[in-house]
Amino acid sequence: MKPKRKMEIKALIQLTRPVNLFFVVLGQLLASFYILNLEINTKLVLLFIGTIFITAAGYVINDYFDVKADAINKPRSVFIGRYISRRKALLFVLTHNSLAVIIAFFISKKVLLTYLVIIVLLWLYSYLLKKNFLVGNLLVAVLAGFSIYILTFIGPKTNLLMAFVFFAFISNFIREIIKDAEDVKGDLLLGANTIPITIGLKNTRLIIV
Repeated sequence: MKPKRKMEIKALIQLTRPVNLFFVVLGQLLASFYILNLEINTKLVLLFIGTIFITAAGYVINDYFDVKADAINKPRSVFIGRYISRRKALLFVLTHNSLAVIIAFFISKKVLLTYLVIIVLLWLYSYLLKKNFLVGNLLVAVLAGFSIYILTFIGPKTNLLMAFVFFAFISNFIREIIKDAEDVKGDLLLGANTIPITIGLKNTRLIIV
């Protein structure tokens, strides 16, 4: 394999945050087997795979629109435009979103519609919403919680599952605020109105605590 091609593949893997993907699917697995007591079946496996494709594409499209800010906040983590072209990154996003939609078609119409809505929301978040006060943080947290709630499209909705959904929501909400606090410098340059920029780092720490 040519060194350039090898670097592109490595960059794509890092862009998709494999560790994060692991924990997203782990959450679905734990909820499926230990909360809902579901048995392994084709639809459940397809749901796991579809989640991986949409989440991976979401990470890449976020970095696609975030190159300028990341060049300031975390220059070593900028791969698009350096190791992989913007065109190839966008092609990766479109391909994986398309695969997720095809997979959803074999699960149910409800999952198909949900996937389409999530894909649109992730694009809107990356391009526009993440710069707005509170909106971006809430959207990511809601989608994190929904990655567990979507299991009710296959299995029952229980109180314990809803508690797990809330845990996923609140933990990701906190995580998003912390990320914004770390990225203030680059976000200021882009004219973003994140929580730390709007109310200051001191008040942001109080919210996190």
